[in-house]
Amino acid sequence: MNFVFLSWKDIKNPVAGGAELVHQEISKRLVKQGHSVTHLVPGFNDCLATEEIDGVKIHRIGSSTLYFYWLPIVFLREYRQNTDYLVDIFNCFGTVFNLFWFPSKKTIFLIHHIQDILWFRQTVFPGLPNWLVPIINFIGYFLEKIQLLIYSLFFKGKVVTVSNSTKQELQKYGFKENKIEIISEGILGKPLGALEDIAAKEQEFTLITIGLRKMKRPEHVLEGFYKFQQTIPNVKLWILGWGTEGQRLVDRSKELGIEDKVFFWGRVSDEKRDELLQKSSLLVTTSVKEGWGIIVLEANALGTPALGYNVPGLRDALNFENGWLSKPDINSLSSKLEEIYHIWKGNKPEYNKIRLNGLNTLKQVNFDNSTQQFLDIIKDR
Repeated sequence: MNFVFLSWKDIKNPVAGGAELVHQEISKRLVKQGHSVTHLVPGFNDCLATEEIDGVKIHRIGSSTLYFYWLPIVFLREYRQNTDYLVDIFNCFGTVFNLFWFPSKKTIFLIHHIQDILWFRQTVFPGLPNWLVPIINFIGYFLEKIQLLIYSLFFKGKVVTVSNSTKQELQKYGFKENKIEIISEGILGKPLGALEDIAAKEQEFTLITIGLRKMKRPEHVLEGFYKFQQTIPNVKLWILGWGTEGQRLVDRSKELGIEDKVFFWGRVSDEKRDELLQKSSLLVTTSVKEGWGIIVLEANALGTPALGYNVPGLRDALNFENGWLSKPDINSLSSKLEEIYHIWKGNKPEYNKIRLNGLNTLKQVNFDNSTQQFLDIIKDR
């Protein structure tokens, strides 16, 4: 079969993230099974107009601004006749007009998560002046809602998402439950086979958090750690990344007087990140919401359980007894850290059981399963 994916970014885009990884990993597995896959995406500075990555054809059209103008022209001229399935990946300035120029019975509407309040947690758009960001956020917030309502009314094909949380959100917009399918996500690399294969943990109880964007709420990790260490003093926190919040967190750790317990690693290589994940006792993630908490799986694969806020996406990733959930506030986070510390300190069998559950989760949640689930949805149409 010939698949065409419509997305706002490809895997080589400088601002590509977890969603683009999912698209690429599923696509290259489809190619290995003999299918043809093309990604129609906007271009970026110094990119190639066309290239092939892992057998997946990448066709870049215009810029992110002009993409939606050129997309129907290029698709109708070059791809429509030979496309068996169009995979329309939803985004805020999306492709709602696909409803009118390609049969919905041959279209898969793929949505990772609904931005919603995340629009107001986005503080930077590359290439745009800061004064324009709130305007873009405001427009995006309402445009997303309008597009989802239009899709729910007129789209007759299958809707695919990656978590039950997003499925429930879609139903609030009028999407029918029996029209929404869920596929799993995955991580790159293979999980370590057994707990014995994992590097020794730090002797002190060591928290780790990754990603310093506003929507990740890293300040909650820092403030929760501050309260926690007042009761349990022999602990430390590793912070990876820098993003928009790095310097602010450094300054805040000094104000709180805990700079000797908080280590800022900055941006690190994947190898270093994996080394630190293996050695840490617990991953802490406090996002406003996620499509799916991929970082939870990445920590689990390296023998580290996770504590996350009970919010969409994270509650789905932590639904395998592979960690703990906290109410989304700093006091609850601090209390939960103390509870987990006592398990780590005084009940190693229970702590290792949670770690083992995390390793076993990767048998269910991986890109091979994602691809097969995706094909099963195609066959069921």
